[in-house]
Amino acid sequence: MELWSAIHQWKLSLVLESVVSVIRDWKNDTLLRMAQWNRSKASTQSAGVHTRVVEDYRAGYPRLCALMEAHNGFFICRRFIRLRARLLLLKQDRISCLEEQLDKADEDDTLPFFLGKSRGDPNAERLSILSQLDDSLADYDSFLERARRILDSNPVASRDRVSLTNWLLGNGCISRLETAYLDQEKDLLNLAGPGDRATSQVENWVEDMLIEFCPGFRLMSSHVISTNSNVYIYSGNLIKRTAGVLLLLLISTLLLLPVIICTTTTSMIARMFIIIFSTAVYLALLSALTRARTFELILAGATFTTILVVFVSSTGDSSNSSLANLSVLPLGTTTLSGPTLPAGSRVSRPEKKKERHT
Repeated sequence: MELWSAIHQWKLSLVLESVVSVIRDWKNDTLLRMAQWNRSKASTQSAGVHTRVVEDYRAGYPRLCALMEAHNGFFICRRFIRLRARLLLLKQDRISCLEEQLDKADEDDTLPFFLGKSRGDPNAERLSILSQLDDSLADYDSFLERARRILDSNPVASRDRVSLTNWLLGNGCISRLETAYLDQEKDLLNLAGPGDRATSQVENWVEDMLIEFCPGFRLMSSHVISTNSNVYIYSGNLIKRTAGVLLLLLISTLLLLPVIICTTTTSMIARMFIIIFSTAVYLALLSALTRARTFELILAGATFTTILVVFVSSTGDSSNSSLANLSVLPLGTTTLSGPTLPAGSRVSRPEKKKERHT
């Protein structure tokens, strides 16, 4: 028995080794073909218009700006919120001082007639204060608008900040002192548009899966922005299409799965539990994937719950009405008063009248 088990294990190990070798050969052959196809496509493109990659620019700010041009998420800069708060407080205090000076000038005016008449006012001090207030308030209002736009700007995605930091550390073409601003994570903003948060998150997840489980992803022809093997800036449509399909599947599942589950059960308590649970999951995913406000979440949850409740109530009424229409007959009774129809016939045969012979 031990000999047979040893032979069996030996055969199994041989089969596994052969399978692994076949998979390894197929993988290497696929990668080689993709590399050859990319080289052939690059050679055909070089005969026409030459597209410059990031590494074609000189090391330093020219190469960094080329990288930022390739991906809008790398347009990262500081808000300087603390300095803006300092300047705002100073401007506000200057206007407060001018306000006090104006009130004092009005109180000390020896000609109260001109307090109700601005034309021909001989008080030069008051006129000077009003002119300074005009300039200061215009500067203050402009600064408020600029500060509000900065505070409402898009925050920086941690993925983009870490990627840019890794690229700078790997290239070493910019001074460390001039790239230290990336360490101020809470003070950074992104000039690119916010876009769809759900789509961006799904696209990032798809890209991570392709990078981790698909070795030939970096060799695809859409990675032509940089020759660095550690830089993944994909310019094709594969990630967007895959993310769109996954989002459609997720949305369809969230909307249709509770309905399908409710149709398979007849217990009203179970249906109500399904409605509560599915609504909670729907709102949790909606708040995690989007930037929905509280009012929008309430409206979406109310709409989703209303649709499910209406569906459950309609299916419950139809099942109850169908059960009410069924009548239970006692044994030995017939449901038709007329003659019994033969099997497979729709019309009964007329009975023959008996002829009475006299």
